[in-house]
Amino acid sequence: MPVQSLPIFLFAIVLAAAVAASPACAEDAQPAAKSGFSHAFVYTGEVFADVHGGLQRGATYTGLAQLSLDWADADWLAHTDIYMPHGESFNRRYVGGFSDVSNIDAVHQLRVHELWAQRTFGRVSLRTGLLAADTEFWGPGTANLFISSAFGAPSVVSGDLPNSPIFPQGVLGARLAFDLEHAGTLRLAVLDGDGGDQASVNRHGLHISLDEGALLLAEYQRVIDRDGEKKTDVRLAAYYHTGTFTNTQGDRVRGNSGFIGSMDHALDARLSVFARVGTALSDRSVVPWSVETGFNLRPVFGTGDKLGVGLAYVDLNGSTAITSKATPLRREVILESTLDWPISKSLDLQPEVQYIIDPGGTAAAHNARVVGLRATVHL
Repeated sequence: MPVQSLPIFLFAIVLAAAVAASPACAEDAQPAAKSGFSHAFVYTGEVFADVHGGLQRGATYTGLAQLSLDWADADWLAHTDIYMPHGESFNRRYVGGFSDVSNIDAVHQLRVHELWAQRTFGRVSLRTGLLAADTEFWGPGTANLFISSAFGAPSVVSGDLPNSPIFPQGVLGARLAFDLEHAGTLRLAVLDGDGGDQASVNRHGLHISLDEGALLLAEYQRVIDRDGEKKTDVRLAAYYHTGTFTNTQGDRVRGNSGFIGSMDHALDARLSVFARVGTALSDRSVVPWSVETGFNLRPVFGTGDKLGVGLAYVDLNGSTAITSKATPLRREVILESTLDWPISKSLDLQPEVQYIIDPGGTAAAHNARVVGLRATVHL
């Protein structure tokens, strides 16, 4: 067994021991709210156009088909989802941004995203299989409205870790969650540290290799209610990667770590705001820190519609040894405004505007103005 893979199995043993030792295991298991088999199909299609700046003007179509299969029985859950991204990468061809303009931009191929089983022991659950960390970790929920990838997984994860376990890629791992009732929720996870390049090594999401280190995650979440309604969702998270990274001197060093904090707050029934900050070791990280903030307002024009305005700042390391770029990078800023408009129970339309300052983080880049329209079909 490679030395780099030992932390995965050692931490997995610790997780299993924690489950066995937890007093919650002595409680009666809470039955699932719904038993049996269920499935869902979602298709997302979008057209984006670069109308000014970036690499060049132009437009393209991108789509994502997603099939989800779920099974529940008492204290067991099982889940898998299969993705089929297709279409040309708008960001790489027309904008050149460090962050993807679209959060469904992925390599064109059929792939398994997640495939896991979960066992619940009272207030503790253990999930194992192919896991994507961004389905549970890092929040905040208000940011889910936005299309830019900067509002999805934190840039200190997507930009700093090798082939990280975020859309559209899951990796082998285990997650342990403790329901602390009114005190919040604690999540711990140990994941394969490198899922492999999606275009060559891990084309269909089923490649497993444990020789590139481990990714350890921890997150504490506290939801504060008032008058029976959710008002504030606070998350504090940390990660440690056991692999090797290049530092500012060009040397290979062991380990990288980061911290993420977020807050999601409902000011009233119509308006919610969010903020998230991430930081990582600046001597070995492409993204030393990042911040996202914004708001959602509902309704604006009619029943069910939701307007969002968000701002993301991605700090990029000026060391060419770390970034492998010919010139030092500085930062990238994304301003996004979007409107989710439900047309029916099965169809949503989402017009979109983004303004990207210094795409790719270079001073020579032309600020890009992008417009788009997304349609989402639920079957």
